[in-house]
Amino acid sequence: VPSSYQEEYKQGILEIAEMAQQLFPGSSIYFRTAPPISKKYSDRNIRKKRGRTRSNQQVLNDLVRAAGVQVVDWWDYLYLGVDEERYNQELPDGRHFKESPCPYMSFFNLWIHTIFETEGNLF
Repeated sequence: VPSSYQEEYKQGILEIAEMAQQLFPGSSIYFRTAPPISKKYSDRNIRKKRGRTRSNQQVLNDLVRAAGVQVVDWWDYLYLGVDEERYNQELPDGRHFKESPCPYMSFFNLWIHTIFETEGNLF
């Protein structure tokens, strides 16, 4: 990922966070890291010299983590918890899940957990 794009990406994160706070004062704003992609999908994109790869997604996710915003770390949650073979079957490109609602429920659970960690008991 070129450094010029990295700077624009980080600036975009900060601008979005600022605008969201202006639109929704007093609200908590969370950013989500991109989910991991399978090695097979990443290798294919490396060969084609285009598209999302594991390395460029890690760079962008690191920028989100370092931006000083609250983050729900979808990448680490999925990448550390699923073996490569299953990942290749269930969500090779990191965006399109099979028909199972489980990844979506898992994300919701992770998001709620993150809120409780950062803001304490909400109820």
